[in-house]
Amino acid sequence: PAYQMNVLNALLGAGAGAALHLSVVRLTHNPLAGAFAGCFYAFSRLPWMYSLVAEVFALNNLFTALLVLLVVEYSITRSRRTAYAGALVCGLALTNQHTIVLFVFFIALWVLWVGRRDLCHFPTLVKLGLCGLLGLSPYLYMVVVAFRNVAEVSWGDQRTLSGFFSHFLRSEYGTFSLAATDAHGEEGHFVKGMILHARELWNESLTIGPILI
Repeated sequence: PAYQMNVLNALLGAGAGAALHLSVVRLTHNPLAGAFAGCFYAFSRLPWMYSLVAEVFALNNLFTALLVLLVVEYSITRSRRTAYAGALVCGLALTNQHTIVLFVFFIALWVLWVGRRDLCHFPTLVKLGLCGLLGLSPYLYMVVVAFRNVAEVSWGDQRTLSGFFSHFLRSEYGTFSLAATDAHGEEGHFVKGMILHARELWNESLTIGPILI
């Protein structure tokens, strides 16, 4: 099972690179630019590292890349189907990693603003909401499975309402926290982390990132 999960994780990482490739090709109509973008992402240090082990980050990266692709597609076509697909992916992404809400929130605002004449009608908004709820449906599956097979290690007992919300809000980790608490119960320092990231940007982006910025 561990080997299979690691292979799946690698495929998810590759899928994120492919989605970014398609996004750039759709924007620029230049396959070479798309290949460069996809490879630049896929072979960067952190995406590569998190594609080698079973963790939430590769799937989170795939959802993020799919949302980028759908945003690009909607910016070109203004298709309701694309908006519905985006709402579905937003819901799915939120079941995997809470921090993507920072991405989803601004995408939703942008889509509703640029598509306000077509999307901001009650029936359409209801459909968008239903697509988002459908994306959140893995939580329902989680509750059903909890009654059939109690997990030895889990965030909360999903058979109870309080346990479900403990898991949903990941309160044991820190709701919407970008880092887990340390041994002293203190959260990782966000500003310190951003400074360290800036220092490592040269290596993490194959030395090209700072030049592009």
